Amino acid sequence: MRASVEPKLRLVDAHGPGASSGGFERTRESATAVESSPPTMEPDSDSLLFGSALDVVQLPCLRVDDQGVILALNNAAAEFLGVNPSRRVACVVSAFLAPGHATGFFQFLGRVVRTQQDQRCTLPIRSQTGAERVVQFDARREGPESTLLSLIDVSEREYALDRLRSSEQRMRSLLEALPDAVFVIEDDEVVHCNPAAYRITAVPPVGRSFASLLEPEQCPVLTRSAGTRDKPERHELRFATAQGPARAVETLWMPLEFEGRLAYLCVARDRTEQRRLEAKMAHADRLATVGVLAQGVAHELNNPLTFVTMNVRELVEELESDRPIGPSLRSDLAESAREAADGARRMARIVSDLQGLARVDDEPTSMDLNRVVERCLVLAKAQIRSRVRVHTSLSSVPEVFGDEGRMTQVVLNLLINAVQALPDRTGNIWVETRLEGNDAILEVRDDGPGFAAHVRDRVFEPFVTTKPVGDGTGLGLFVCHQYVSECGGSLEALDAPEGGAKLRVKLQLAWKSDSPRTVPHTPKVESMGRPRLLIIDDEPIIRESLARKLASGIDVETAGSAEAALERLRDGETFDIVLCDLMMPGKGGRWLYGALGEKFPAVQAAFCVMTGGAVEREDARFLATTSPPLLRKPFSTADVATFVRARYEAMRTTSDPMPSDPSVCS
Repeated sequence: MRASVEPKLRLVDAHGPGASSGGFERTRESATAVESSPPTMEPDSDSLLFGSALDVVQLPCLRVDDQGVILALNNAAAEFLGVNPSRRVACVVSAFLAPGHATGFFQFLGRVVRTQQDQRCTLPIRSQTGAERVVQFDARREGPESTLLSLIDVSEREYALDRLRSSEQRMRSLLEALPDAVFVIEDDEVVHCNPAAYRITAVPPVGRSFASLLEPEQCPVLTRSAGTRDKPERHELRFATAQGPARAVETLWMPLEFEGRLAYLCVARDRTEQRRLEAKMAHADRLATVGVLAQGVAHELNNPLTFVTMNVRELVEELESDRPIGPSLRSDLAESAREAADGARRMARIVSDLQGLARVDDEPTSMDLNRVVERCLVLAKAQIRSRVRVHTSLSSVPEVFGDEGRMTQVVLNLLINAVQALPDRTGNIWVETRLEGNDAILEVRDDGPGFAAHVRDRVFEPFVTTKPVGDGTGLGLFVCHQYVSECGGSLEALDAPEGGAKLRVKLQLAWKSDSPRTVPHTPKVESMGRPRLLIIDDEPIIRESLARKLASGIDVETAGSAEAALERLRDGETFDIVLCDLMMPGKGGRWLYGALGEKFPAVQAAFCVMTGGAVEREDARFLATTSPPLLRKPFSTADVATFVRARYEAMRTTSDPMPSDPSVCS
């Protein structure tokens, strides 16, 4: 029941229904009275009943009409609003609201009147004493023209929520501004990401499986059990792209709670350009190593080349002269020929060592660590010089897991660094290999000054060097560390107890020591007829010389190109063995092998390769994946004859035309 109001006074909020532009409506006669004192009314029976019932309640409560005019309030509400409880204040609730929030209150009250259901809203208010609070209004419809409002002070809660919302907004702004990609992943699905994530993925990531954004088998974190992922982890992954090579991305994984559920935060930094730069740096270091070795290699080649040239010239002069060849001259010529052959073998060994430095396989395989060390000692001979004494202790070590070409560069760098660390290039270097459990150890130690304390911990960082300007790039040990790590090993820089510096390389064995590798056995059989051989080489002297010198036991045909050889096969010619050079102008051995598989699969089974080295990466991959029988250049006529005979007999005595280790190398 609404109390009567004195007709000379009525306070109405400007935003309430029927309000005038002045903000309050009042009669001209009462204007002065309103300014001098607050409006009052005598209490009626309804207000007395309201007060007696709710004054005992600590919660501020109001009764309002449908226009929001306060009809009654309890003592708690009067104190809350700063109103004299002994007076009846005839005004609307919106008069106590902070500016700009009256519309929201009348919309809230309108919903109560319209729906006749309980409603709730939160608005800021300002009491007559000036206190500002955030209040939760709970409304319940009492009758046809009145609504009961309860007021709850939620200022602290709203303040905390505002701080939380501000913190979330700052965090969101920070994540969106980060240059690194950020993914939130739940059950392998990307549920949130920042704008930077779109720059490293081929498709929009949100809503997709995280694994679908990567190249196959590139997500080791998500495939693990949940119990092992309770700590941050770092992984380098390869993100697929719409076109072109994949992107190399370094990721940091952390578990977190996302909307009440376990999820994972993945921070991803694009390292593609850095990896390209590192590859260029590695190539530059390789060239620097070759440059350092060039003078020594030239010296090593010139010595045998000198007496090979002298002896071959002597043979030519004597054979072209008209003098009869007696027993004494024949013996001298034979000795000259043997010396020339020995010199040729020495030069072939040096060339093979250089090829080992240049050869880089796509995937690490097994290699002989001691053979790599011996090769490097030969290549670094000119750098070591006579004033440096090298002490070697190479124990019997099984083959290790690694890349032979890269490990050759590692050992060369360690040897050259040890030489350059010696004062005046004078002193001692110790090179040792040994077995420790299932690991092979290589140590290179010198008796120089050792590592400075401030350098030791940073010695494997790029461009860190103690050499004078112009005497080093600071990339050598960095590249070595990268190579050894890629092979699953480790490289440490230590101070030797005896003095000087020590670098220790630890590599995994290619197989466990308690599981020795078995070598396939090829049964020896008697010769079975004359094999028919097709030699394909673009060098006329090689194919003509081989055809002439093998004619006594092998039927030899030759071709100067892969296309010419394929044409002979199309004409119906048959061969027991096809010996083809890997690299030739135009199409080489790799192309011919594929063509034989399409047209002549039986001939493909007889296909063998001769090569001086696979320069192109595709050719190296072909040799690694196809594993054809291989004859390495340089070779002698006897080497070729032995190789062809072994292949011919193996194919005649086994159903498998490609035995696992058929190659015969010089």
